[in-house]
Amino acid sequence: MPDEPIIVRNGTYQEPGQPEVMGVCIYLDDANDDWDVAETANDTILVTIKKGAKWRVEEYTDPNTNKKMIQIFCEGGDLNSVVLKNFVNPDGDVYTPSSNPANGETAMAKLIYTYPER
Repeated sequence: MPDEPIIVRNGTYQEPGQPEVMGVCIYLDDANDDWDVAETANDTILVTIKKGAKWRVEEYTDPNTNKKMIQIFCEGGDLNSVVLKNFVNPDGDVYTPSSNPANGETAMAKLIYTYPER
């Protein structure tokens, strides 16, 4: 199976009839159509993972900080590489793959993983 990306970058979100809101976006490539997203009448958004999918989600509490997080787990997945594009350090330095200025592009991280065989 080919490598699949998980992408983290700046992006926008827009509800119908509302202005765009800028924020951080996380994109997960769902190669096997294992989940569905639906919004209920009471404004709850449900992400449903189909039975038998390789994806799992659970709440996780960091034992060191006691902060609650969500852990998204891909059974059998194998992290191969991390690609950083136009990342800015807190001191303002911009890191790019070619050491050239970012040319107005936003920062992005791409995590490449091998999706498990079915």
